[in-house]
Amino acid sequence: MPKIITVANLKGGCGKSTIAVNLAGELAGKGMAVVVVDADGQGTATSWAAAGRLPFRVDSLPLESPRDGARWIDRVLSLDAACLIVDCPPHVGAATEAAVGVSDLLLIPVFSSGADLQATVRALDLVRAARADRKDHGPDCLMVPSRIDRRTLVGREIASVLKQF
Repeated sequence: MPKIITVANLKGGCGKSTIAVNLAGELAGKGMAVVVVDADGQGTATSWAAAGRLPFRVDSLPLESPRDGARWIDRVLSLDAACLIVDCPPHVGAATEAAVGVSDLLLIPVFSSGADLQATVRALDLVRAARADRKDHGPDCLMVPSRIDRRTLVGREIASVLKQF
């Protein structure tokens, strides 16, 4: 069974695809068999892979309908890799819920704006729901400060704000 790392937040433009692709590149560079699952219909990771220069495969597997969730999970779990990195769409939907539900680790990119922090609270609610449903109480979760300018007051305060979560 592959390890599944999901990158999700409920707001667009926070760095999900960038984190997913860079993490996959780092793991592939260390010899790990990695597949990025582009679950976002926008297909950012898929378009970056189109040039053919990435050291890992990107599979476009968007999921919009909740009734297809079980089939999507089966398809993802059947991928041949030691590690699957799921790049989620920027909303609560079937793909995000399914990915969080089967993940070993959830990475939540966080900006320091109020709107981004509100989206983070909603993402953490998904984590709590998944943990309540699973016997292993997973997934583990890390918040990843993204595009933080430490020269600003908000940028300097983000670490203490994230600790409150």
